[in-house]
Amino acid sequence: MSNSLVFRIGASLVYPHMCVGCLAPFNLQELGVNVGKGEPGIGKMILSAAVFGPLPGYFMAKSDEDYFAELIPLCNTCFEQLTADEHNDMQRDIGILSKPTKSCRFFSCDISSGCVNLRVKSHAFANAVRALNSGVVFSSLEECLNAPILQTHPLREEKPPDSNILESSMETITVLPMVEDEKKTQYERDYGRELSPLELAIIDAWHRKGAEHKTIFTYPNISAKKLENAKRAYAKIGEDELVISLQDNTIFGSAKNGLLFTTMAIYWKSNVGEPVGRVSFKDIPPHSVNSTYKTVGTNKIFIGDQIIEVYMITDTKTLQSITSFIAESAMIFKCKLTE
Repeated sequence: MSNSLVFRIGASLVYPHMCVGCLAPFNLQELGVNVGKGEPGIGKMILSAAVFGPLPGYFMAKSDEDYFAELIPLCNTCFEQLTADEHNDMQRDIGILSKPTKSCRFFSCDISSGCVNLRVKSHAFANAVRALNSGVVFSSLEECLNAPILQTHPLREEKPPDSNILESSMETITVLPMVEDEKKTQYERDYGRELSPLELAIIDAWHRKGAEHKTIFTYPNISAKKLENAKRAYAKIGEDELVISLQDNTIFGSAKNGLLFTTMAIYWKSNVGEPVGRVSFKDIPPHSVNSTYKTVGTNKIFIGDQIIEVYMITDTKTLQSITSFIAESAMIFKCKLTE
């Protein structure tokens, strides 16, 4: 199977939650590649209509100059392997590979006939991208040009991507991420007891994602009244669960609607009169986590066939951070404990 990922300029892609270099699912950031320039204003249009997938790794349009960019997940370790020349090839403001070569040690890119040809090193990564973007990403330019242009992304359809391909691409991900000693000490001080490796990994994932918003409160900085209201209204948490954070989805701050994250699960109630929901991280396929951002309307988080509406979150960064945390937590529960 080819390692080429061919798609039309302007297509909305969803990337797997793994490093393009080593397939690690943790400590990811984004490395971008400039994939063309469009007509005036089209960048803003594409940005508002983009399908945002498990982060990092999502389609972005740089709307002020209408440059399109693919942001590709790369772990900190692989990022540090980039040479000085590769770093100098990036525009400082958004970290986009901008020179005509458009390449680094992990991938390269060129444009032809209105299509992007993104070549990656890993067969597993290429297979996972094609599985997540069936009918959008192809192995060759000929396939791409001959295929019909889809009006909706395949993850919006009822038919899920090929789970066998996704699972095979994750076979090397088997060990829990390590938490630095200094952070471990702080987390155990916050919770007042020794934490298991699994608990540490989930708590650290939340802090690394940095979801900051006026409606989000991270333990231990959650008011007792908000937490009690959330527990009574929709979050019947178990004795073996530790509260990590709470998102208040109410106008007046009662926290009777919203999201509550623990070390084991997600609880939610989107609005008054709507049913409550709960899903354990261990039951979430990492690649089933997605979200949509709308400049007008309600933002949503998708977990498989579950839909969570988040009325009070009005910025993409916060929505993406939450989505990324859910996907990574699901991935952590599929890891093996270090011996």
